[in-house]
This record gives sequence, structure tokens and C-alpha cells, in this order.
Amino acid sequence: MGGMSFQFPPLSLSAKVILGVNAAVWAVMLILYYFAPESAATIAQLAFLDPTKVTHGYLFQLATYMFFHDLNSPFHIVMNMLLVYFFAAPLDAVWGPKKTLWFAFGAGIAGGVMIMLFHFASLAFGFGPGNPTLGFSGAALGMLAAFCLLHAEAQILLFFVIPIKAKFIIPLTIGIDFLVWVTPSSDISFPAHLGGIAFGWFMFGGSWAPQGLIRRLKYRKHKRWVDNRDKQQQKENVLKGPWLH
Repeated sequence: MGGMSFQFPPLSLSAKVILGVNAAVWAVMLILYYFAPESAATIAQLAFLDPTKVTHGYLFQLATYMFFHDLNSPFHIVMNMLLVYFFAAPLDAVWGPKKTLWFAFGAGIAGGVMIMLFHFASLAFGFGPGNPTLGFSGAALGMLAAFCLLHAEAQILLFFVIPIKAKFIIPLTIGIDFLVWVTPSSDISFPAHLGGIAFGWFMFGGSWAPQGLIRRLKYRKHKRWVDNRDKQQQKENVLKGPWLH
């Protein structure tokens, strides 16, 4: 009777935009895949994040890859869009949809940057380049991380069953993601996921976060102004002397 109940959040404006764009791209690619496969292959080669191509000037792939999903596995796009659906609404409530969209886009690019860092590390250790990456998961997990940092004490139903505080979701997600990634048959992109989460953590998770840094700079500026004002008043009091009071 008194247990936790599961409620679906409203479909927020930012979620509508993200879901609409990703669904449209997926549908167009699916149509091309069956009726114009050469065109689908050309778009994939241009848009998926291929680290080798990025190093040769295809920097736009750091952004385009996130809007494409596996055509052979609807589960790929469904899971990513479910994350967006659940966490876009509370972020919209705090920031508004415009900032939420910019944040999601930034988290996706951060996922692409992390893929490149892992690519360079892989080459440094004598491994070959990885496969091209696609999907909105880096951006979606960035949104998850932002929610968990903004609402650390909120209760989330893990797998729709297990209640857990939001602040524990980030390390749990990273741990599970890594274990799945190192299995031989895994096709997930741990670097993209880690990059998205790291972006959320950097933006909101510590004293180095931009918001906290701006607040501290404003406080220090105000404190200097107050100190200078007090010193000036002390000088004026000394110059006036007690005989003027």
C-alpha cells in the first residue's frame, strides 16, 4: 500500500525534438536501406563516427554520429529514446528546453571526443582502430548524469523495480557498462557513454563545475569590493580625526 509507484513523466518539449529528429533519421535510413542501399551506405560512411576519418578532417562526425542508430536492432534506438523521455522532463523543468537541448548536444559531442581519446590510446598500445560508432547513448547518459547530480536524493526505480537513490546511479552505470564492454561479444561504446557522463559530471558535479566556478568568482569579486570599501572608510576616518565627530 505504501510502496513506491511508477509514474510516466510528461513528454517534454526537448524530448519531442530529440525523439522526433532521431526517429525521422532512423525511418529515412531504414527506407534507404531497403530501396536505395548504396545511398544508405554513403550516408553511413559520412555520418558515423570513424576515428580514422575524424583524424583526416571529418570533424563533423563528432556530432552527426549521435543521430543514427542500428537499423537491424530497434532495441538500440528504443533504449536511447527511453532514457531521453524519462530524464528530459525534469531537466526542462530546471533549465528550460533550449538549455536541455544544448546540453544533450554537448554531451553527445563529449562522447565523440572520448571515443577519439580511446582511439589514440588504443593506437599507442599497439591496437588497431575500432569500428565506427553511432547512437544517442552518450548524450542520453549525459542527461541521466545531469539529473542524478541535480537531484541526488531522488528515488529511481532501477529496471522499473529496484528503488535506488539517483546519486548511486552514475557509478553503477559506469561499472556495469565497463563490464559489458570488456566481454568479447559486446558492441556497446563504453567511451561514448563515459564521455557523456563525464560531460554531465564536469558541468554539475564538483567545485570545478562552471556554475560553481562562476559563483565563486562572483563571490571573490564582491568580497574584494567590500574589503576595499572598508579600507577606504578606515582611511577617511583616520584623516578626519576624532575632533570632527
